[in-house]
Amino acid sequence: MIKKIIIGLIILSIFYVIYAHVRAYIWKAEAEEYSADVLREISSPWRLDALTNNASESLKSAGEPKLRIILQKYNEYAGNYKKNSNEDSVCILGSKPVENFKNIYAQCIVIAEFENRELAMDMQLVLEKNYWKINDFRIKSPNK
Repeated sequence: MIKKIIIGLIILSIFYVIYAHVRAYIWKAEAEEYSADVLREISSPWRLDALTNNASESLKSAGEPKLRIILQKYNEYAGNYKKNSNEDSVCILGSKPVENFKNIYAQCIVIAEFENRELAMDMQLVLEKNYWKINDFRIKSPNK
């Protein structure tokens, strides 16, 4: 009887590990697709409404005046979005404890061509209620 319980627990553990890896793979693929799509959405042309619709609660708390200034500076520096230089963005998944639960996030790099230059955008996404949201975004490094 004990042998059957131990074997059952081992099988259950194996299934859980497989499920966790599959779930992480799916989240990573979704984050990579979302990061490229949302960058295109908010920057062609740069629009505050598109950013706030895709922003996490934390980013929204910065306030519309501050977000508007950030978008205006990016528009002046880079111009409007033209195209992704790479087919896919690259994301790394992580989790961190926030107020008694784990917060799943993705740190993504999207290389995109804008009217004035090509840029690598560093985006931090957070999984809120099963949807990716922008938690932070900034220019990682200018390529030109």
